[in-house]
Amino acid sequence: MIEDKILKEETLSDAKDYILKMIAGIHKYSEHLQNGSEVEYINMIPLIVEGLDWIINAMNLTSEVNDKSIKVSELTDKLPMILDAMENEDYILFGDILSYEIVPTLEEWVDLKH
Repeated sequence: MIEDKILKEETLSDAKDYILKMIAGIHKYSEHLQNGSEVEYINMIPLIVEGLDWIINAMNLTSEVNDKSIKVSELTDKLPMILDAMENEDYILFGDILSYEIVPTLEEWVDLKH
């Protein structure tokens, strides 16, 4: 089981690197939105959603080796709002949820020790 723990610790480390990239990607989405670059920000939506899914799965998988103050529900609770914004093609609301709800949680997770 030592190998399993090492693999989970490596996955957690990768997740923290990926979270930093996700935060940068969300900021890029906001820039495209503000600049009116519709094709760019619409094309980023599936990548952001897939990335959030990966992060949630990674945090669930590594729960025994990550900081116990990580609560995946802090992200999963926001998913209905994200889905609603996407269904209504409300790209501004989608960006606001990302910037004001998701990014702060991701920033907290990056700062946690494992």
